[in-house]
Amino acid sequence: MLLFAAQLAFLAAAVTVPFVVVMVLAARRRARQASLLWLLAISVEKELPLEDELEAYSDGLTGRHRSDVVYLAEVLRSGDSLPDALAFIPGLVPQDAVMAAHVGAESGRLAEALRDAALRHQRGESAGVSPAMSLFAAGLYFGVVLNYAAFLTFFLMYYIVPKFKKIFEDFDTELPQVTQHLITASNVLAEWIAAPFAAWLGILGLLVLMGWATVRGWGEFRFNWLGRWLTGVDRPHVLRNLALVAAGGLPIEKGLQAIAREHRRINIRRRASTALLHCREGSDPWQALGLAGLLRPAEEELLRSAQTNGNVPWALRELADTIEQRRWFRLAAALEVLQPVAVVALGLVVLVICVSFFLPLVKIVNDLS
Repeated sequence: MLLFAAQLAFLAAAVTVPFVVVMVLAARRRARQASLLWLLAISVEKELPLEDELEAYSDGLTGRHRSDVVYLAEVLRSGDSLPDALAFIPGLVPQDAVMAAHVGAESGRLAEALRDAALRHQRGESAGVSPAMSLFAAGLYFGVVLNYAAFLTFFLMYYIVPKFKKIFEDFDTELPQVTQHLITASNVLAEWIAAPFAAWLGILGLLVLMGWATVRGWGEFRFNWLGRWLTGVDRPHVLRNLALVAAGGLPIEKGLQAIAREHRRINIRRRASTALLHCREGSDPWQALGLAGLLRPAEEELLRSAQTNGNVPWALRELADTIEQRRWFRLAAALEVLQPVAVVALGLVVLVICVSFFLPLVKIVNDLS
């Protein structure tokens, strides 16, 4: 019982400690970014000198974050614009805020862009455990359990199975079929040890990557190799940036130019360039965005109707929120479906291992009775 309790305690600690550490680091990073965004938004809105405000703000900071804020003030003193300075120091604020700053600066609505970015970031911070955090927690749990089961099975195969085989040979009887199959599978894996070792390293690397991405923010990674599959993730940010341009009374093409030039992902830059090309060829902006894959047909009609009624900025923001909420809902629903399936599959693996090591005891008792 003590050994069983120790195993459970180890498993609980292996899951809980990394999860808590990742949650604390992620919350700390989000809070720092939100605080800096509010400082920048208020300073720009009140027309305060950014360099002096940042240096005064840095007095209460420590570590690398303080160094980054001081460096931001130095870059601004050298004559760079705020959007360029933020892009020059990655991770200081979220990437979507950097893009919003570029669009806000070109549309003359920099303060509004920074304030919107701060509000969105603060909303995400106060939301608590997001579906992305839930995804990391589920991956951490199943990864730890699989690793634990693999090491436990290796121990049993190395120390217990030879003793089982010797006992059964002494009593001139055979091991149960299920135990023999498990031994055969283990021998095959032992002969091809590179494959399970690579799988173990892959699981460990994936868990580390998921933890790092959760702390840094999944949106901070470019993932250009995923191409079009990430378009849906970036569409809300694109629509919010276009809402800034529309609120400033400027043509949508102005925002597309900034996105095509400054967006961090190649796929979105290409799509914005395609939409800009269609606009120059005579298409209306919503049709151009649809042809570029940034809008769906129903969304095009919605924005045309909003343009007729004169509320394009509001419609673009609401559409961005709807797309984002739909994406998070689908991810949460997928997790709710996949977690029980994964638990059942994991349970079946554990069941096979337990039965394989329990049946030999039952069989030898029956054979000797």
